Amino acid sequence: MGYGFGFGHGFLATGAIVLQLFIAFIAFAVVAGLVFLLVRFLLVATRAAQIYVNKNDDVRLPAALAAQPAPPADLTPPAPPVGAEDIVPPATTKPDEEPPAAPSTTRPKKPKA
Repeated sequence: MGYGFGFGHGFLATGAIVLQLFIAFIAFAVVAGLVFLLVRFLLVATRAAQIYVNKNDDVRLPAALAAQPAPPADLTPPAPPVGAEDIVPPATTKPDEEPPAAPSTTRPKKPKA
């Protein structure tokens, strides 16, 4: 008749539990160490980058690069806005005079032969 293993599982089971706890502690220590090194690296790199920016922020260009000629002025007048040909200019005639006829923008139709 078997009544089970009794209270506990013997010396090997206790040794396996201790070994498992030791391996878990080592794994936790490795992960914590890696996180610590990563955070330290990021803090140091951030501070180093800030020092670099502060040191090199106000850098003057060499005279050859700084004195570039200005682009030539555009001598052509700006194009009128789209639809500006339909706008009637302000009246230069007296109110009782008839304004001059606007030039036609369409070509005359050719008669069919």
